[in-house]
Amino acid sequence: MMRVPARKKILAGTAAGVMLSSLVLGSAPAWADDPVGDPAGVQVNVEVTPTGNLTMTVDTSSPVQLVESGSEAPNRTYTGTLPLVTVTDTRNDVPEGVAWSVVGQSSDFVNQANSAIKISNKYLGWAPKVQDVPAGDDTVAPGPEVESTELGGDGLTSGVDLLVSTWDSGDAREFGGKWTADAKLNLVTPAADVKSGNYTATLTMSLFEY
Repeated sequence: MMRVPARKKILAGTAAGVMLSSLVLGSAPAWADDPVGDPAGVQVNVEVTPTGNLTMTVDTSSPVQLVESGSEAPNRTYTGTLPLVTVTDTRNDVPEGVAWSVVGQSSDFVNQANSAIKISNKYLGWAPKVQDVPAGDDTVAPGPEVESTELGGDGLTSGVDLLVSTWDSGDAREFGGKWTADAKLNLVTPAADVKSGNYTATLTMSLFEY
């Protein structure tokens, strides 16, 4: 006995909803047919800005320790590995015709006990390597090997020595938007001209898009 009124109430509500929809879909009121005077337009502007960024991060949690390895007279050779450099592109709208690159440049090595004693940055070279390249991705490539002047190169002195670069930022973005690279570091010095001691240099990494 109690369920019948409740059911009628629900049906009545549904019917009212149908009637309301019928009213909304009815003809427009008469006053909307004939505007008085000329219509006025209001300009509406919106700026849709790109989202995401092109960024570079470097693992600087600990310094690189070069250790002597493979020395042959008249030189001494010290090797190590550059920490991972990660380039991330999260942009949903990459400009056309641009490409990015990561370059490195080293300072001179300075003797920690006497800053007047230095090892020139021309003795430091590297061999870049791109890590974990997605299958089929040929848009990103490591830079060329740079050798110490003792081995016929110029060392990391120019500021434009490539660690990793892409041919086209937009094409590279299609492969996921994240790449990592490192490099084997080689310090090859003339044994006769380098004094013993602890030396420190700074290898500066920079990301450019052009």
